[in-house]
Amino acid sequence: MVVFLGYMAAGMDAAVKGAPPGAVSQAMGNWFAVVWIVMLIIFPAVSLLGLAAQRWVGGPWMQLSGNLGVGAASAAYVVAVLQATWADRASFAAWVTASLTVCAVGLVYGDVRWIVAVTRRMREMDRCEGE
Repeated sequence: MVVFLGYMAAGMDAAVKGAPPGAVSQAMGNWFAVVWIVMLIIFPAVSLLGLAAQRWVGGPWMQLSGNLGVGAASAAYVVAVLQATWADRASFAAWVTASLTVCAVGLVYGDVRWIVAVTRRMREMDRCEGE
């Protein structure tokens, strides 16, 4: 949760300043930099809302979509840093963000397992009611 709040703060900071990290705009262009900033704000918020609404049927799906978006934003940053002309001096940022991307993939895996388990359980309950 703290990491997601950090992502949102970084996105809001970049939006207010109108300046994404140089690697993002340099490697992917200004249009994608705006999309990336929006991803940093929206997807963690969606994931946190899904966490809060976990007992609602749409909650796990919100978590899944939010976590996918966070993973995509993280992966995009890693690609941008590695493509930057000064990438040899930014290896720490690339490694840290790559690690966060792996964490996001792990969250997505857990979300998918949770959704599959709940779906199975609901089917079992429907069969029991039909008997």
